[in-house]
Amino acid sequence: MSANNFSDPSFAYAMGVQRGRIERAESNAASWKSHARNLEEKLKIAEEAQMFREVAREATVVVLEAALAALSAKDPSSPLLDGNLREQMRRRHIADTLATKGYQFDISKGELIGKKR
Repeated sequence: MSANNFSDPSFAYAMGVQRGRIERAESNAASWKSHARNLEEKLKIAEEAQMFREVAREATVVVLEAALAALSAKDPSSPLLDGNLREQMRRRHIADTLATKGYQFDISKGELIGKKR
């Protein structure tokens, strides 16, 4: 019997095994392609959400600056005009909020320490 004899049971078995491997590989490839498309869509959504948060943060800064200007005109001695005090208030709020989510935040450095273990 020759190596290309399709009636040879060993050859037919080997071809079936190869066919099965090819089908599994194609199925795996299709699954990974689908997974990649899903990740790309999630990344697009996350990037859009990040862009929106950045624009919203910038808008908040504009409003804060206007409020500080108005406060300065009405009450120049207000402690809220002290940038260091506002930064400490901001950091305290960040630390408290992150603590409720299981994170630690170094108020003195203004840095995330990490998740509580």
